Amino acid sequence: HGEFFEGLSRRLVDEVESMSGSDLATVVFALSNHGDLRTQEPLMRAIADIVGREPNRFATYDIVTCLHGFRRLRLCYEPAIVSGMQACEPQLQHTWISRLPGVVSASRLAMLLEASAYFGIFVPSTTDAILRNVEDVVDYVSERAAIQLVFSMAVFPGVAARHEYLFGLLFRRIGAGTSWEKDKLRVFALWISQMVQFPWLDYDMHPRTVNASLREWVRVRQGHGSPYPREVAQVSCELEEMGVGHTCFKQVDAPYELDIVLEHSRDVLLVVSEVAANTGRPVNGALLQLTHLQQLGWVCHVVSRSQWRDLPIDRRQEYLVSVLHRVERARQLRISGGGTVSVLGSGQGGLVSIDN
Repeated sequence: HGEFFEGLSRRLVDEVESMSGSDLATVVFALSNHGDLRTQEPLMRAIADIVGREPNRFATYDIVTCLHGFRRLRLCYEPAIVSGMQACEPQLQHTWISRLPGVVSASRLAMLLEASAYFGIFVPSTTDAILRNVEDVVDYVSERAAIQLVFSMAVFPGVAARHEYLFGLLFRRIGAGTSWEKDKLRVFALWISQMVQFPWLDYDMHPRTVNASLREWVRVRQGHGSPYPREVAQVSCELEEMGVGHTCFKQVDAPYELDIVLEHSRDVLLVVSEVAANTGRPVNGALLQLTHLQQLGWVCHVVSRSQWRDLPIDRRQEYLVSVLHRVERARQLRISGGGTVSVLGSGQGGLVSIDN
């Protein structure tokens, strides 16, 4: 039905300003299940602009639908995500204070939080409001929602420690059913999170879950080393021609291998495939990997595998120059004390904290 969706997208781009929030959410839901970015991105961008400018046009349920749809398509619209999250907060605060039955279920609360965590966009007060509501209905949280919530709490700094009781309850849900079998890569990354980020957690994931997830991790990454050795070797050759000192495939005390470590520094270039389709910022598992490496003291900068492979050979050094400029800017910020530079914040997105 590609032609139908392509024609529908072209027609609706000119109609979005006159549509209700409910109708726009229905469009996002339908097209996010279709998945053809080539024809959908202009329409999704137009809807995201409306979410960013007029979030009050949407009910909380519809905001969750829109943000989850963007996340399914790997389309990062930061203003829409921030505005949408902030627009949900008053109702979440009212529900928690009044102890009334929530309009938004635990599953949809998990979808809302994961839609921002997937891109590393942190809205602290809304995040806390979501988790307070989840704690009130924690007995009704499904295993799938628990995986989404634990992932979000692992990505956002300090959240798991601030909601330690809830985090422990949610972590215990992983492996209790069968939902984890559909998301083994994320589950194994969460096991690494326990080892690296949350050693204080007094619960171990079931060995059956860990072993099966590890096998899937090794299969997808083709071993325990770098998942893209060919592209890493190509980047290394270009850096050598540019006279940039570096080391390739450095082993660390974690189930990761650092692709390229720049000479006399803790700066790392990582070739990753999990990036937002429209911005190139790291998402999902890549985001969590960068969080783990930051915890181990490394400062990572992303090289998008898809972007690298699409570049003409004579443009690759130009691309690496832009990456190295981001590395230098991050170093200068750290030296000047201009705040903590996230391992993910190297010009292509990453963890962004929004104080509201």
